[in-house]
Amino acid sequence: YARSTGRPGVCIATSGPGATNLVSALADALLDSIPMVAITGQVPRRMIGTDAFQETPIVEVTRSITKHNYL
Repeated sequence: YARSTGRPGVCIATSGPGATNLVSALADALLDSIPMVAITGQVPRRMIGTDAFQETPIVEVTRSITKHNYL
């Protein structure tokens, strides 16, 4: 999509397993210089670190394969 339109691709995933399923696609996009915006869910900030349902440290998981991460 990005190569043919010049616009970044956009994907949305739920927190936890949905976000981790994006890891391969994000790595491929980075290696191929394809612009991509990925939006994922996350547990409320006050629950981070409490083993909440579908809590995954997605920022840490994707830090090496993304240019920017926002929480």
